[in-house]
Amino acid sequence: MLGLFASKEPRVRDIIVPASAVATDAEPYELMSAVIDFVNHVTHEGRYRMWEIPIEALHAYHADYYYSTVNNGGHSRFIGNSGMDPKILANAESGLQAMGANGHLECFAEMFDWATVHPEEVAELAEPINRAEALSALDDKFFQIDKQDEGFYGHAMTWLRGLKSLKVVPDKRHEMTLEKLCAANPLAAQRADDDLSDILHKQLTVPLHAGLHISGRRGDQRHQIQDSMNGQYQTVDGEQKIVWSVLTDQGVRYAIEREDGVMLYAEVDDVDPDGNSIKIKQAVSGVPADEIAMAMAHAAKHRVALSVVAMLRHAGISTGPDWIAWERKEDGQKLGRDSAVYAIGLDAEAEAHLLLGEDGAAIFLGGSPEPEIYLDGPDLDDIIDQMTDRQEYEAEMLAAMVPEKYRVKSEPPNDVAAQEPKRSQPKKRSLFGGNLETLWLDHHTAEELSLIDQDIRDLHFRLEDPLDAGVSMTLMSQEPPAALLEIGEPIEEWEVNEEVADRIEILTSIGAMTASEISSGVSVHSAKEGVPRKTMIGVTRRDKIDAAIGAAHRYPVAVGLFILLEQAGLTDLFQGACYVQTGGAGLTEILLKNPKIQDALADPLREAMATTPGKRKKKKSPSEHFAILFEGVDGMAIAHFGEQRAVLMPFSGNTDDLFETVPVIPMEELLHEEKAFVARLKS
Repeated sequence: MLGLFASKEPRVRDIIVPASAVATDAEPYELMSAVIDFVNHVTHEGRYRMWEIPIEALHAYHADYYYSTVNNGGHSRFIGNSGMDPKILANAESGLQAMGANGHLECFAEMFDWATVHPEEVAELAEPINRAEALSALDDKFFQIDKQDEGFYGHAMTWLRGLKSLKVVPDKRHEMTLEKLCAANPLAAQRADDDLSDILHKQLTVPLHAGLHISGRRGDQRHQIQDSMNGQYQTVDGEQKIVWSVLTDQGVRYAIEREDGVMLYAEVDDVDPDGNSIKIKQAVSGVPADEIAMAMAHAAKHRVALSVVAMLRHAGISTGPDWIAWERKEDGQKLGRDSAVYAIGLDAEAEAHLLLGEDGAAIFLGGSPEPEIYLDGPDLDDIIDQMTDRQEYEAEMLAAMVPEKYRVKSEPPNDVAAQEPKRSQPKKRSLFGGNLETLWLDHHTAEELSLIDQDIRDLHFRLEDPLDAGVSMTLMSQEPPAALLEIGEPIEEWEVNEEVADRIEILTSIGAMTASEISSGVSVHSAKEGVPRKTMIGVTRRDKIDAAIGAAHRYPVAVGLFILLEQAGLTDLFQGACYVQTGGAGLTEILLKNPKIQDALADPLREAMATTPGKRKKKKSPSEHFAILFEGVDGMAIAHFGEQRAVLMPFSGNTDDLFETVPVIPMEELLHEEKAFVARLKS
C-alpha cells in the first residue's frame, strides 16, 4: 500500500568496508575511498538503486565528489561536471554537514547561492574550457580551509567510523562479501536491461553520439564505436572546435560536431612547409545534420532502444546489443509506414539488422533475408510499456530523494508567516468523524519524525522482503513464538533440499540462528550456545510468503502498526510483527469474547465487526491480520486491517494486561497519514 515502495524491492542495509580502511595506521582518505568503492560496486555491479543503499554512503560519495572536483578544477569545474544535479547537491551538502566540515560547507553554500542568481554563467560552464572568474576567490578560500585542522578526509574519517551502518569485514573476505551482496539482487538482470536501454537511447538521440555511430558505418572503412574519451579545444580547418577522442575497433579516432553534421577523423603523419614532421587530422567519414535529426526523431518516436533489448530477450538472447546505429529509411512495405533499418552489434564479432516500423519489428541475423526474431506492434508495445513503467517509477523514486531546497520552486506567498507549519496536539476523533487536518503523529518534533519515519521504513521492508517475511513466519509458528530482530550476512554456501543456497546469520528473540532462501521457500536453522547449527527448526513455503507480502502491501500496514503501537504506549516493548492467516471472521469472534475489547470498542465498530449474516457489509478486499510480539511479555497482540479501520487488540497471555484501551484508527485517516509519511520522505 505504501506508494513510494515496490513489493520485493531489494535493499542494502550496511556500508561494507575492509578492516584495513579503519585500522589505526590507515591514512584518513582510505576509509572514504573504501566507501566510494562500495557505492560504485553495489550500484554498477549489483544494480542496486540509490534509494536501496544506506543514505550515509551517498552523502559521503557526493561530498567527496564535490571536494575532489573542486581540488582538480575549482568550483567552476564542479558546476560544469555536475550539471548542478539536485541529487548530487543534496547529498554533498548533507555529507559535509554530517561530517562537520563546516568550512567546506560554507564554500558549498556560497557556490550554490552564486549559481542560483547567475544561471547564464552556469550554462556556460558546461564547456570544459570555460571558467567563472567570480568563483576564483571562493576557490582560494576553499584551499585555505582545507589546510586547517583535520582537513576534509580527517572530518570524513571521524564521521564514517561512528556510523551504525558501517560494517567492517576482514580484507580477505571483503571482495567475496561484495560479490555475494551484488549477486543477491533479484532485480539485477532486469535492471541491467533497463540500464543498457538508457545507454542505447543516448547513442540514438544525442546528436554527437548518433552522428558518431552513423559515421562509423560510412566511409571506405567501417569503424565500430566502442567508447568516447576526453574532449579538448583544438584548431581544425582554421576553427576552434572541441575534438573528442573516440575509441574504435580500428584504434583511436577523433570526432567533431559541426553545424553541418558530425565528422570522424583519423590522425595521420604529414610534413609542414618548413619540412617538419607533424600530426594532422584527416576526415574519414561524416553524416549531415539533417540525417542525424531524422534518425533521432525516428528512434525517439518508436522507442528503438527499448525495442531492440525487448526483442533480444524475448528470443532468449541474454546479452547485448553492444551498440546500435541508424542506417537508412525503408519503403514501408514490410512493416508498415515510417520504417527504418538499424545495425546492431550483438558482440565484438557479430552484427545484425533491425527493421522497425509502425506495425512491428524484425531482427535479421547473419545476412539472412528472413527475420529470425519478430514481434508485431501490440506485443512489442506491451513489453516496452512494462519497461517504461519501471523507468518512470525509478525516476519518481530519484525525484523523491531530492530535498525541497533543490527543486524548482514556485513563487513564495507574500505572507512569510503563512509558510511556517503549525503544530498542535492531536484532537480526539471518533471512528466515523475524523478530523483529517490533524495527523496522528503531529505532536512529534521534526527530529522525532525523522527517526519515526526510518522506523516505519525498516518495518515496511521487514514485512515485504521475502527472506525477512519467511523467517518471521517460521519463528512465529514455533512454541513459544519468537521474533526476528536482525538479518545478518551470508556465512557460507551449503545444500538445502538439493539446492545450493546462502546460509545467512539471523538474530532472533531466542538467540542466534541461520536461515536460507530457496526456490520452495525459507528455512530456519537452530543454534547451540550461540553457534549456528544446520538443524532445521521450521520452513515457510513460497506461496505463504507471497501471501504475506501481498497482505502487507494491501493496506498501509507499516504506518498503521507504528501508530497503533504508539496509541497503546507499546512502541518501546515492540519486538516484531508477522502476517497470520486467520480464516477471516473467525478471529473477530474470538477477539470479541475478550471483555476488555468489548468495553473498548464503540458500538458502531462492534456492529461493523459482527459476523451475523445480513449485518456484515460485503468487503471489496479481505481483512488482514498481523501477530505482534512484545519484549519480556508472554503471548501476543493482533493488528486487524480492513477497509473500515485498523485495530490493535490483545490476543493471549499477559498482553491483556498491557492494554488500557484498544487503539482504533479509521482507514480513511490512516491512508491520509500514509500520504503525509510519503510527503515527509520526499522532502
